[in-house]
Amino acid sequence: MTEPHAPPAHRFDHHVAVTPIEPGLYAATIYAEYNIGKVPNGGYQSAICSAAASHALGDQDVVNVTSYYLAPALPGPATLRVQVVKEGRTTSLAQVSLFQEDRERVRAMVLTGSLDAFEGPEHHELPPPEMPPPDACIRLDPSLPPAPKILAQVDTRLDPATSAFLRDERGPAELRAWMRLSDGRAPDPLALTMFADVLPPTSFNVFGVTGWVPTLELTTQIRRRPQPGWIRVRVITRHVTAGHFEEDGELWDESGALVAVSRQRAMLLRR
Repeated sequence: MTEPHAPPAHRFDHHVAVTPIEPGLYAATIYAEYNIGKVPNGGYQSAICSAAASHALGDQDVVNVTSYYLAPALPGPATLRVQVVKEGRTTSLAQVSLFQEDRERVRAMVLTGSLDAFEGPEHHELPPPEMPPPDACIRLDPSLPPAPKILAQVDTRLDPATSAFLRDERGPAELRAWMRLSDGRAPDPLALTMFADVLPPTSFNVFGVTGWVPTLELTTQIRRRPQPGWIRVRVITRHVTAGHFEEDGELWDESGALVAVSRQRAMLLRR
């Protein structure tokens, strides 16, 4: 066991902290403050898995994380097993399995590297989404159905033009919002892995608020280190098929730079 460190200055760092037990094995706590209803948010679980992989690979930046949610996680203690798959000059790869009560809840593949070393051409088919400033947007509240406690940890301001579900109306399967950590912590690659999954499901605008919409798989690609300040998020769904749908996300920092993209597969549960 390593020597204890000073407590983190920000809540998020404390809530995603992992403690080495032995090589390839870590302890963590999943906090109920990130629940959606009774279940911890999937992006938050990905951030914990990413923290363990980053530590095992020499505290490198998270570059890409793909998480499969095998069973609902619970608030409380967790154990993470990390298998280093590849250690390379530019990127390294680890597989992380998160266990609770001897049951594997999440399996993630985490790619790490140095974002500051990445360079090359730029091209974007779409610019950052046009949105009102944060103070003119709707601050989402943790009391919304289905009780997203995570919104107390992530200050989330929804573009009114994409808020049909809040008025019990129907609209396009698109959400746009500003996000930042409520404790004042600046965004970084680890926070972006959670931000990709904070917004309510896009399906709420199409079908209304249907309750918990579980994420089956979530992939987040970190493209560059974000500047301090708000993160601008756009999430779009184009296809709902047999109760399953994708959410494609873009995350832009205050300088207008694309800092991450994401895609997840989610499922509409029958009432």
